[in-house]
Amino acid sequence: MKTVLATAIATIALTLALSASGSDLYPDQDDELHLSGGTMTGEIIAPQSNDASTPEFALGDGDTGLYESADDNLIFSVGGAGRFTMQSTRIYSNIGGVGMMNEVTSSSNPTLVLDAVGDQDTGIGKAGADALSLITGAEEAVRLTEASGEVQQTWDACTFTNLGTPSDGTFCYCSDCTIAATCAGSGTGAFAKRLNSVWVCN
Repeated sequence: MKTVLATAIATIALTLALSASGSDLYPDQDDELHLSGGTMTGEIIAPQSNDASTPEFALGDGDTGLYESADDNLIFSVGGAGRFTMQSTRIYSNIGGVGMMNEVTSSSNPTLVLDAVGDQDTGIGKAGADALSLITGAEEAVRLTEASGEVQQTWDACTFTNLGTPSDGTFCYCSDCTIAATCAGSGTGAFAKRLNSVWVCN
């Protein structure tokens, strides 16, 4: 009975290898960690394995867990597929890229983004206490505030001299335009809209 019990214990695939010296611990050639006694003060280090179907730290049937696909690149695997990636600067979905940036948010720097890989300056930020900013291209487009229930929208700024001749549908706040059917300068400000190849200010 003692022999059978000892054999059963020896064949457990994942047990803690404890070192009396407290040095870092590695699995042996059979990828097994063996109980050796002592007090562990070091680390348990698994070999890097860039494989979502067999993550380094797995649960259940073995295809769900965590693995490091590259240095400082942690992948969350579910059902044998990498679902989320965590890096020092961001965590994001591997499908679509929606994620969170590990940065200080502001009215021009979103930290909740729809594409953390290819479009990190478009998403949701914070202008201040109880002030949420919707940001596109690092510019605050809409601000929502709680205290007064206000929705504030900001527009690209322009002046009369630099209105130019863009395509119809262009819109900006002209800081020195005059309110008129056809925009003119030397005013106190108006919204300028490009309609039928003409700037209209109101």
